[in-house]
Amino acid sequence: MLSVPSNGYRAAMAAATDGPSVAELVHEVLRSADQPLTLPEVVIRVSNLVPIRTVNPLATVRGALSQGAQLVNVGDGRFGYLPRLINGSLLRLPLKAESLADRPLIYPEDVRLALFPSFFEIQKRKRTRPAQLRLPGATTAEISLEHVGSGAWGCVVPAALHDYLATERAVAGGALLIRAIDAETGVYEARLESPAQRDAVAVAQRNEDLASLVEGLIGRSRTHDLPIWDIVVALLARGAYQVEPAPDPIEGILAASPRFADDEFGIWTLEPHQSAPPNDTPKRARAQARRRGGRGTRVARDLVSAIEALAERLQSEPRVVTAKRTGREIADASRVLRDLLEPEASRTPRRHHTRWTEPKLLQLKCTLKNVRPPIWRRLMVRSDTPLDRLHHILQLAMAWSDSHLHEFVANGAAYGIADEEWSNDVEDECHAYIADVASVAGDRLLYRYDFGDGWECDLVIEKVLVPQPGVEYPLCVNGRRAGPPEDVGGVWGYAQFLDALADPTHSEHEQHVEWAGGDFDPEEFDPARVNALLREFAHDRTLVDDSR
Repeated sequence: MLSVPSNGYRAAMAAATDGPSVAELVHEVLRSADQPLTLPEVVIRVSNLVPIRTVNPLATVRGALSQGAQLVNVGDGRFGYLPRLINGSLLRLPLKAESLADRPLIYPEDVRLALFPSFFEIQKRKRTRPAQLRLPGATTAEISLEHVGSGAWGCVVPAALHDYLATERAVAGGALLIRAIDAETGVYEARLESPAQRDAVAVAQRNEDLASLVEGLIGRSRTHDLPIWDIVVALLARGAYQVEPAPDPIEGILAASPRFADDEFGIWTLEPHQSAPPNDTPKRARAQARRRGGRGTRVARDLVSAIEALAERLQSEPRVVTAKRTGREIADASRVLRDLLEPEASRTPRRHHTRWTEPKLLQLKCTLKNVRPPIWRRLMVRSDTPLDRLHHILQLAMAWSDSHLHEFVANGAAYGIADEEWSNDVEDECHAYIADVASVAGDRLLYRYDFGDGWECDLVIEKVLVPQPGVEYPLCVNGRRAGPPEDVGGVWGYAQFLDALADPTHSEHEQHVEWAGGDFDPEEFDPARVNALLREFAHDRTLVDDSR
């Protein structure tokens, strides 16, 4: 069951003169949470403080998350407060001859962000006081954040640290090992590691581990490049620095690896031979093509012809193929491929159902397509449920975080978030109800989520019933198996993920266990937890009424 913030904080929020903004509430919810939260959990906790009076509360909270420099995705679809996630991290600050000769101490990017996690934060949330380094011998040194020229950040070596290094006879090639104790208040521990104490083999392995993590981060990014500060934040949020020994600074690791290239502005990408082949189509398009293509050499030839035609058409539509495009444009490109592989004339004609005078109760089975063993949910929903509301219900049922685009497809029509800025033909899901597109037993509709991973859920009405008085809907009656983690790579990525997770000898076993948070059980499903989340949404009238 979800917990909510304390009554004291609730009272403080209610007493505010003008009332806190959603961004401020989201920041405080994550700052006060004892563990990372999914997007729906953040929405619920914020709504328990102040109703979110917008058409799409999930989108509102997602926008607030993007405004908080210290609110970060921990890699499994949950969001956390960066200073808390940093605690326990161990970082290496190399000592150079210049620093030992009373020149400024230069912070590598990972050390800077670990010591000053509010560096990119807005002014009122920025911590300007120095970080406290607890040194051996009960001595504390205060180190500040100063611009020391040429794009570098560091500080003048404080007297306490200078005396400690002199006493320990520090030399160039040594390093300060810094562990975060309480990053929010700026408390750290530091000790000297001499060149002789450095375990070169172990450090090299840690460097390789970090390089592999970064390769995965860049490979999964939509633009296939990442600025160094985003890389560091992602590594800190995922606990990559909480394993001993401390790795070398991340910039040096990437620069020394043939897998990465730097554009000299702090943006890192994969070298060409590490990237996908030139003829590699987007994974959703490939998956869709395979599903529609069937088998045999004739279909293969047709598929090649279709993809070639798609390439020619995309070249004539620069907006779709321009680098760093949005997910909406990716959806456009996928729809182009659908047009080529399934011409308009061959599609089922569009039809609209008429809603009943009195709402009915629909027993709806949701089955994730192309996954074995099957993952499914059986839901009880009212026929007058808007499709945007059904989207939220499905997100909660599958334990997804609503971090990607989605759409419904029924009777030849697509329903989603209508946006006049784009040319794609999507009807507004806020103005369409389940009864408009499916009303009798056997009727089906398709739910697509994450146009990158390409998840597709088959929704079928099993029974049409009468709502029972006193019973709250929607309900999850039963289901089987956990929903796949966000950004796992679709059907094939999920299969590879499960293989690595189940085999301790697999080369990527530890990496996947860490990425999954250490406790992912693909066989686990708890309808009680889903119903607890559904009740929270049903009780919040803002979320119910504004979605219509």
